Amino acid sequence: MKHWVVAITFLLPLFCLSGARANPEAEVTLPLRGFFHPGRYMPLHVVATTSQSGEQQLRVDAGGSMSVVCPMNNGSADVLMPWICYSDQMGAVSVTIDGVEVPRPTTMPPVEVRALTAEQRLVGYATGDAQEAVALGRALSADRECIACPLPPGQALAGSPAAWETLDLLILDRAAAMMQSLPSLTQSLVPMGVALAIRDSQAGEGNASPDPQWPWRHITVGEVGYWVLLYTAVGPDGTYSPDVYRVVDHWQPRWPTSYRRQALLIAVVYSLCLLGGLLLRPRGIVWIVVLTSVAIGVAELWRRTHWPVTARGGDVLLMPAGASSNPDIAQTPGLVQIDSWSFHAALATSFIDCRWAGLTKPIFYSEQQMSRFSPILYCAQDGQPHTFHFTMTPGEKLALLMRSAGPRPPNVTPSVPVTSALEPLVRMIYLREGDEIAGQFQANPSATMGWEEEELWPAMVVQRGATKPSGE
Repeated sequence: MKHWVVAITFLLPLFCLSGARANPEAEVTLPLRGFFHPGRYMPLHVVATTSQSGEQQLRVDAGGSMSVVCPMNNGSADVLMPWICYSDQMGAVSVTIDGVEVPRPTTMPPVEVRALTAEQRLVGYATGDAQEAVALGRALSADRECIACPLPPGQALAGSPAAWETLDLLILDRAAAMMQSLPSLTQSLVPMGVALAIRDSQAGEGNASPDPQWPWRHITVGEVGYWVLLYTAVGPDGTYSPDVYRVVDHWQPRWPTSYRRQALLIAVVYSLCLLGGLLLRPRGIVWIVVLTSVAIGVAELWRRTHWPVTARGGDVLLMPAGASSNPDIAQTPGLVQIDSWSFHAALATSFIDCRWAGLTKPIFYSEQQMSRFSPILYCAQDGQPHTFHFTMTPGEKLALLMRSAGPRPPNVTPSVPVTSALEPLVRMIYLREGDEIAGQFQANPSATMGWEEEELWPAMVVQRGATKPSGE
């Protein structure tokens, strides 16, 4: 009896400890104190642990937002991912590991978000102080309300650059900018509409800009000098946009030619095998049963790897005033914006995956459509996004936008007349007073997601800052 008492005395603490370790834990924080612009990615930091070995899936959900998923290896994850909320209201945040909800620690406060209005500007700074950050923000945004937010030590610009899209202005010192790879920062953040400022006590007219290939300008606020790269993107801001879908209002999707050809080939091969089995009576009956089973398996495997989704798309190029697509002509300072569109249509109830390329966003028709599509963004263990996942029903359409910008336009020659199906979209969303449509050119859209293309629209070229709007 005493031996049992001794055994229980030693084993009970171990049993309790193992049970405690089996309980998964997850801590969710928003490095920018919960501030965000609806329709723009913000950083989401998750630290999770579990006693399970092997690879698990960590998933974060909240009403009104896109779910994000990343792998956990060896029972732990410490990851910063891009997260997007499409309205100024968001439901409670939940975390699951392999489908099992992880309760929020009682010592951890609920995740709170603070939606910004169109008149507010969010300034993130890794150098200087809040007063300097607000002063620079007001100088660059016509004295609009600016909210300064220090970047967390160790998390400044961690993960994918897309995670910091919700910032309106990012302030770094020159050393930090170089550590983060300045060319990568400019190519990633500037097309998102994030102004980039490098605080430099040596900044001045006699000093070189951080990167002469980009149109940096010098500004002094008080006694502090900055090199500033500022670009205001034109086009959808990432929230709901019914106008985008007018381009495909009359599109009646059909099965891609390659899909029909492969289906016909499978049917012909199966028919020939079936006919051969019938000629081998009575053993043919056995062959027929075997072939039918194999055919059903092959057809199911083929169906799973060939989603009934078709796509079409094209690019919109916005050329700055005075810019030329001829590389031999000196360029006027400014940036060329390239919006690459792809529209996807489901021919049957489908779970579709679309690759992430650069800064990619689904542009939904409405909140109801977003909810029906159940969007999920899959990220790698380091927080880099790689795949979107959607649930689509027959007849529904999805718009994806990939945006980039650079200091030099591509070497293309636009032509007229304009026949591209993108023209209504350009006139509704992109043209501003003084802009004009310069023409079109044939090119493969860079945002195609690997689906069978039914039609490649000619790319549209918009010349900004012309003397009068197109069509007058």
